[in-house]
Amino acid sequence: MQTLQLVSHIGNDGLLHISVPEELKGKEVEVLVVLQQLFKPKNKWATIAERVHNQIDGGWSEQLKKDMQEFRDNFDFKKV
Repeated sequence: MQTLQLVSHIGNDGLLHISVPEELKGKEVEVLVVLQQLFKPKNKWATIAERVHNQIDGGWSEQLKKDMQEFRDNFDFKKV
């Protein structure tokens, strides 16, 4: 028995394509599929916007200014 663990994309057609090892070509196999959706971590702006959206008391403007300044101070351009 072999275990394959991979990250893949399910297309808009709903199909998942899996490449299997060469030695299994033409063989009958039992397959178990476990699907776990991956979530990308939020970027800094998304985190700030979510906090502002969820804050009920309306006192978000000062915190937003602080967050924006912190982002500007720590922003680093990536050279390609």
